[in-house]
Amino acid sequence: QCECYSLFFDSFNEGAMRCSLLTSLAMGELTKFTQQVEHAPFAARAIPAGDLGPDGTFYVMGGRNLVVHFQADVWKSPDGLKWQQVTKSAPWGARGYMDAVFLSNGTMVLMGGQDLSKCFSDVWVSHDGAETWEQLTDSAPWGIGPDGTRVGRSAYKTLVVNDQIYMVGGDHGSFYNRKFFGDVWMSPDGGRSWEMKFNGTAQPAGKAWRPRAGMQVVKVKDSLFFMGGDNDQYSSFHFERYNDIWRSDDMGASWGYVGQAAWGNRTGHQCFSPDDACVYCVGGQGNPECNKKSNLLYHDVWKSCDGAKTWSLVAEDAFGCDPTAKCGDAAYNCGLDDFLTRRKDGRWWLMAGDAEKSAPFPMSNGVWTLEDDQVLV
Repeated sequence: QCECYSLFFDSFNEGAMRCSLLTSLAMGELTKFTQQVEHAPFAARAIPAGDLGPDGTFYVMGGRNLVVHFQADVWKSPDGLKWQQVTKSAPWGARGYMDAVFLSNGTMVLMGGQDLSKCFSDVWVSHDGAETWEQLTDSAPWGIGPDGTRVGRSAYKTLVVNDQIYMVGGDHGSFYNRKFFGDVWMSPDGGRSWEMKFNGTAQPAGKAWRPRAGMQVVKVKDSLFFMGGDNDQYSSFHFERYNDIWRSDDMGASWGYVGQAAWGNRTGHQCFSPDDACVYCVGGQGNPECNKKSNLLYHDVWKSCDGAKTWSLVAEDAFGCDPTAKCGDAAYNCGLDDFLTRRKDGRWWLMAGDAEKSAPFPMSNGVWTLEDDQVLV
């Protein structure tokens, strides 16, 4: 923390400017990666749910591994290093591509997701740190498709703002025939009831992002930023990823196009704002021209501090990858996507993730941290 007093300077304004400069220098860049755990005791997996509890406990639950296998277990850790299994089989059953979030009163809310053949429309809550679960509903309205049939939802993005849960985008149809949502829903009461805030299919051209899954949505001050994502079809090996960015200044009720991000088409990346001013995006999977449009796992970090209009590449050594490798080299295809990210004690913790490139389709049960590369002394 920088404490400044004007008596040390010719004027208060000079002192304030000096303090602002020192604070900026102290922040540095989020570029320091450290592998905290090579192999956690939970099985390697992609797209697990999980969150950081009010008491600082990490939770990892569910997810996909072995290509088509899904987990129903729950793990917790007080420090990201030592992990304990809470349950081997939670009552919500084996699934992945869902979110679980904490409210301020300690209630955890888990929504939707999918297994190999179907997506879910249910909402579950736990009031005791994921020890026991109660199903609030098996028919949430966001699980209804355009034709009125119940199809469930997975691969969406959630945000919690003032204990209101926002659900953005997602897909249904599971692995065999994916279709996509282009809407925003909000629950004011911990997942019991939901209201649609935005329906992209009802908007004129240029006023809505394309329906999709795998995107990131980050809140910066009073604005939401919607970034990237995909329309992938797994069964046919058709991969379509995006790098467009959209902004909402009314909590998702309307959107305006910002531009195309310099980090290229990608999905399964993780984005966050450490200071309510800048946005960082890490990793993900794309199919860029430099890799002959084949799937590529990224190991980079990008940063924007101007409302996601322009982006700077600040690191290329995420997950222990070689920063000197070039796109198209075998060594460059080294990163992760679909990992879980939460902030604790000034560091961002990155847990599990997807390292699939080809058979045997490896996944991760490692734990990494990303933190400031400077320390003010």
